[in-house]
Amino acid sequence: MKFAVEGISEGLQYELAPIGIKVKVIEPGAIETDFAGRSFDFTTDESLTEYEGVVNNLWDGFGEALGQAAPAALVAEEIMKCVTDGSEQMRYPVGDDAIEALAARTSASDEVWFAGMRERIKL
Repeated sequence: MKFAVEGISEGLQYELAPIGIKVKVIEPGAIETDFAGRSFDFTTDESLTEYEGVVNNLWDGFGEALGQAAPAALVAEEIMKCVTDGSEQMRYPVGDDAIEALAARTSASDEVWFAGMRERIKL
């Protein structure tokens, strides 16, 4: 989940609803692409040694999810659904891991959620 995108989308929803525009957000979990690999290429940059431990902990904490990634076609299907369903629904999670993470986040207090995330990524 990209919180900034979600936040600005929610704000836009309020602004644009009066003129008939619906704002929808696709919230994918792990998807079968090489995005994560390319995104973390900087981990071999010797000038970023301070951040290397954090990145390695992220890989260790979430790497298993990448092995159970949903097919990219699932994202396309969800996009089609969100633009054609005629609903007021704004958020569309994609993949079992995204559904589980969103449910866990909404049911946990900030304190519990942050502690769990710190434990998972060893911070």
